[in-house]
Amino acid sequence: MEQKLFKKILIDFGYSDESVKKMMQGKMVPTLQKAIKLQEDHDIPVLAWKNIRSFAVRTKKDKSSMPDTPVHVQEQSENQLHQKEIA
Repeated sequence: MEQKLFKKILIDFGYSDESVKKMMQGKMVPTLQKAIKLQEDHDIPVLAWKNIRSFAVRTKKDKSSMPDTPVHVQEQSENQLHQKEIA
């Protein structure tokens, strides 16, 4: 998940800027109840909190390598590339 979106989700969820900063540093994690709610509402896996820096990446360099990119999106991207090669 892109870091900007991840931070926005946490702020919208009710965390302060300082709390979000601590979470991004791995110094703070949500309670189990909040982690489950974040998983249900925003597809942030509970286990992602073990290494949140790896989950919340700074930029989307390669969508196909992103674990949260659905397969159909990867296939669409590959099809678009293939069509560009043909043209």
